[in-house]
Amino acid sequence: MHSDRAEWDKNVQATHVLKDCGNGLQVLHIVNKGSLGVQRRDFYEKKLTFGSDNKRYYYFSSMPPDSDGAPPVEKDIVRAEIHLGFHKFEVTEEGVRATLLL
Repeated sequence: MHSDRAEWDKNVQATHVLKDCGNGLQVLHIVNKGSLGVQRRDFYEKKLTFGSDNKRYYYFSSMPPDSDGAPPVEKDIVRAEIHLGFHKFEVTEEGVRATLLL
C-alpha cells in the first residue's frame, strides 16, 4: 500500500512528511485540492500507522497550530483540524478501500 496519500486520494493535492518519529508515528502536512464552492484546506497532524501489508490502520489527530515546526498557512487555504480520526485502509481486488472506524 503506497504511503503517499496524494497518489491514491483524489481530494489530496500534496502530502509532506515533516517528521518521521519511528514506530509508525509521523508528523504530516496535507493539502487538499478543494472543489467548487469549498475552500482549499490543509492539515497539520500526527499519524500513527500499524497493521500488515494489505491492511493498515491510521490514527490521526491535529497538532497544535502554534507548535514548533507548524508550516505557515498559505494564501487562500484554511487550516483545518482533525480532533480524532481512525481509519482502516485495505487493498482489495477492486483497489484501496477506506473504512472510517471512529
